[in-house]
Amino acid sequence: ASVLAASVLAASVLAASASERREKGKRVAVRPPPSGLPSGLPSGATTNPLSSRGESPAFSRVRAQPYGVLGQQLTRRKVFATHAPEPAAVPGCCFVDPAGLHHIQPPGGPSEAGGAAGAIYRSIGISKDASFPADVIQAVKKTGDAKYHRYAKEATGETVHVIHVVGPDLRKDFDPEGAPGVDFTRAQAVTALSRAYGSILAQFLASGQPTLRLLPVSGGIFSGAFLDEIPVLTREALQAGFGQLSREEQSLVATKEIEMCIFAENELPMFHAAGFVAAPFKKD
Repeated sequence: ASVLAASVLAASVLAASASERREKGKRVAVRPPPSGLPSGLPSGATTNPLSSRGESPAFSRVRAQPYGVLGQQLTRRKVFATHAPEPAAVPGCCFVDPAGLHHIQPPGGPSEAGGAAGAIYRSIGISKDASFPADVIQAVKKTGDAKYHRYAKEATGETVHVIHVVGPDLRKDFDPEGAPGVDFTRAQAVTALSRAYGSILAQFLASGQPTLRLLPVSGGIFSGAFLDEIPVLTREALQAGFGQLSREEQSLVATKEIEMCIFAENELPMFHAAGFVAAPFKKD
């Protein structure tokens, strides 16, 4: 019940943000999928070999799933439907937590989080904790950082594999200190998102698990003026994130199962149009 309530809150905030932005006339047209990787990758990043369709081989492993990382979907009728078990009930399943840096770093902690993150923390049993594990605090210090941690649910004894990541807040200035008042450009948004996805993929490999439940990083209220373009930005940034891995890591990721989890049913067609292939969940 608490997970459901938090999900309702998160969905309400997202809907309100979309409505407000439409009223201000700031809609952004969705562009077709790119023919290659965006520029502006961090120095030292490798380039993933692309197929004739302009996508990395590993990207073909990504499937759009009709549920969020906890297995629930918000239908078009604003009803919650469970389409998959929670990650703890799926052997070998690792999933992404879109964390806020102010929650990861002290004096913040899981107990202060709300919305989607709050629902995740209740699901894994840390919602009352005053702080995150020391290794997470040490590793996640800036936007784009990610850290895998293995949790044990006290109530059930289940093991939960989580990757905490801090995505960019695209509503804010790109460089608040150096250039206050200057918004993210599209290229800057893709680059910032690609760093987050590259970190996620590296931590996924570190987890040793075969399946990753991913989500659109910086989606919803954090997408700012890019709300309507997030599906395409997600595709571009995810491909660029693959490119930041070594060739050995790229080959290993290509053997894994990656699910792009879409919580809201009405957003699924946009992700399909952006190139994410539909794949209905198959129960064991």
